[in-house]
Amino acid sequence: MKAGYRSIYVIFLTIIALCVLRLASFHWPPAPAPEYLSQYQVAKELADIDNALKTHSAFVAINTNQHWLTQWQRWQPSLLNLSQDGITVTEYQLRLSQILSQLNDPNLHLSANHQAPTNINSPTYHDYQLSYFNGHYVAKQANGRLLHPKASIVTHIDGLPLRRWLALTRSILPHSQQQDQVKIAQLLSQAHKLRPLLGVNPHQPLRLTLTNSQGEQHHNHITTEPVQLGAEQPMQSLLLSGYRQLKRWGQPALQGAWFNQAHASEAITAIVPANQALESGLPLRLQANTVPMVWPQQPRFRADITASTQVLDGEHWLLTLANFAELEDHELQHQLRQALQYYPNVIIDIRHGFGRSQALLTLLNQQYGPQQPQLIGTSQYRLSGHRDAESLNQLGFVKTSAAASSTMLSPPLARYLPASSRRSLAQARVILIAGPECIQECEWLLVASRHWSRVHVIGQATQGRTALTKGFALPYSQLTLNLSTSVEFDADEQAISAIGIAPVSAKLLSQRLATRFN
Repeated sequence: MKAGYRSIYVIFLTIIALCVLRLASFHWPPAPAPEYLSQYQVAKELADIDNALKTHSAFVAINTNQHWLTQWQRWQPSLLNLSQDGITVTEYQLRLSQILSQLNDPNLHLSANHQAPTNINSPTYHDYQLSYFNGHYVAKQANGRLLHPKASIVTHIDGLPLRRWLALTRSILPHSQQQDQVKIAQLLSQAHKLRPLLGVNPHQPLRLTLTNSQGEQHHNHITTEPVQLGAEQPMQSLLLSGYRQLKRWGQPALQGAWFNQAHASEAITAIVPANQALESGLPLRLQANTVPMVWPQQPRFRADITASTQVLDGEHWLLTLANFAELEDHELQHQLRQALQYYPNVIIDIRHGFGRSQALLTLLNQQYGPQQPQLIGTSQYRLSGHRDAESLNQLGFVKTSAAASSTMLSPPLARYLPASSRRSLAQARVILIAGPECIQECEWLLVASRHWSRVHVIGQATQGRTALTKGFALPYSQLTLNLSTSVEFDADEQAISAIGIAPVSAKLLSQRLATRFN
């Protein structure tokens, strides 16, 4: 039977309508973030997490971590009992992180895969953050200005000594990151969400007790006036009110000498309240602990840092690099090669380096590499991840005849530095500046530098985040479980994963430079 023009017309309109609906779906508001989980939902997600860890986690497969599985099985009933009447997503996330951190997987974390809904009737805190500076934790606004102009060193939060909060934050970080002051400061900046683990009333205003460098304790309470706004007033009115109150304080910008000058008079206890009720003017009950935390140990890829070059003086040339893929640009490679030939000292800042591109390693190895291939490390992956073998092969790992260290891990795959084809080495001395956020190929570059005679590493130690990773979406909490599916070792069979690479000390570097270049 032939279709008439009316049938064709209807089918055509139906197709157009379906296409329009599909395009409109991209602009639909996301589903609201969950606030609470039932005991049934917690039990289901614990089963999913248990399966993911036993099947895919390389750190669970390590023999030394087998006792953790026993602790994990014993711990689960306690969380189920705690969630008998429901549990907030944040408390659930925190308590899971405490037990998972004992695996010491630097890539293992629970992150929110959704945005918390914005509601002017919901209580929120004025912007504040804590930063580590000169041995102290300093309270600032989100714009970088001090929270109070006369005292900024935090000594207590919600009336509890800072050491209690520090112990708590370290308990939810892997062992390799427990001394990372940046990550600790990021967690302390969300102290109002950590309250459930310390038994602090989550419905009270946040209190920050501040002091100065003289240690004087004069407690003053800073409060904001109630916000008297009608429910029909827009978000801009609320933001403007908060801005005026912050501006009233007149905090100076953070400067290097403020500990000895502008902040040597007194201490305060700052009350950082929630937004007030819009109609009655009475404080709303705080529910900040229902919003999933922003987890600091997840890789913070600095997309805002683009590769840049700078001539510091006639003897020093600087390259700042975050995304290693940027060095695949031929023009940037040409600039680096020229600098290695014409400047005595080339400094490469890779403190925020990330990515799997081997362009920088290949370029430096061509200039300073050994005459014979050199083993720089090995990797073992979970046998359940067949694609991990392909990923490691693409990164330059090859099969070896060595036996596996665990029945759940693959035999070691080796990575070699190819022999350099250059007859003469570049004249420049290369200084690599490393840091805790140097991850993935950035850390392998530091390992390779051990075989390059004129390349040295300074800065801070890395955290051993070279492994392949995998994420698992949890259906009810809308969190994502991220974990390592491989473990890496250097040529001496010393672990790189969760250990990292330590730069040489300034004294040792000076001795090396005096020996080799004088």
